[in-house]
Amino acid sequence: MRSGLSTPGFPSTRCRSFPSGITDAWVVRTGALGLGKFVENWMFRQIGDETFDVVFVDHGELVDPSCVRRFKTISNVVVNYNQDNPYVAQDMRKWRLFLKALPDYDLAVTPRGSSVAPAKKGRRAARP
Repeated sequence: MRSGLSTPGFPSTRCRSFPSGITDAWVVRTGALGLGKFVENWMFRQIGDETFDVVFVDHGELVDPSCVRRFKTISNVVVNYNQDNPYVAQDMRKWRLFLKALPDYDLAVTPRGSSVAPAKKGRRAARP
């Protein structure tokens, strides 16, 4: 259900100037090395002078700690919702920026109970 509020949308992790296979592979293998500041600057050019009650980050593999802190300058609350499991090593380094930024979010939401403990610790779960 929508609240009736207008929300600006941003594209997914795929940059049109790069083939998505290369961009996706770079994010997974390097943890978006070199992309964090680029993404932050691009988003804030799109946002301009707008402010928000809540900034909602879906997944967040391209959002670094600096960007989350900057979101806090234009909103009251910054929330992350991640339906993936960034706390296991299956995606190589894909979640590097997310895990670094996790302590800066006001709220991090996960749909699985097994992710709660590692989320509270802000790191990957220990391997069995």
